[in-house]
Amino acid sequence: MTACLQTADLPAVLPGADAPGVVEGPALLDALRRGEAPPAGAVVVVLCGGEAGLACARELRGRGLSVTVVCRRSPEEPPACAEALEAALREGIAVEPCAEPAEVIRRGGKVRWLRLTRTGPGPAARAADQFVLPADLVVLGGRGR
Repeated sequence: MTACLQTADLPAVLPGADAPGVVEGPALLDALRRGEAPPAGAVVVVLCGGEAGLACARELRGRGLSVTVVCRRSPEEPPACAEALEAALREGIAVEPCAEPAEVIRRGGKVRWLRLTRTGPGPAARAADQFVLPADLVVLGGRGR
């Protein structure tokens, strides 16, 4: 299983965020900390988190999931939660820098992929800089849908 975390703000409205298989991060983190199992999903993507998102990713990693942190920032621009990110890396969580969510993609009424836009220094990202990650569970950070 794979989880990804976005450590930057979500777009005001993330297309497809109303799909079954999209859950709220704070509620998931509370449930995980109470010892509940995460929702079913072979591939989990956690978006927009900062400290709370990293905590959610670390909880998922602690349950044996393979976790990738997707950061809007480049490795040269550490986030405010740099210590938590370093701890996550030590726990085996990988980092995918310079990306932000663009769309939750469904198939058969369920989440199947997350389209991301590659960001970086300079002008705004272009649609040509998009890529897709598989995902059947998407976890939103504190801002919701």
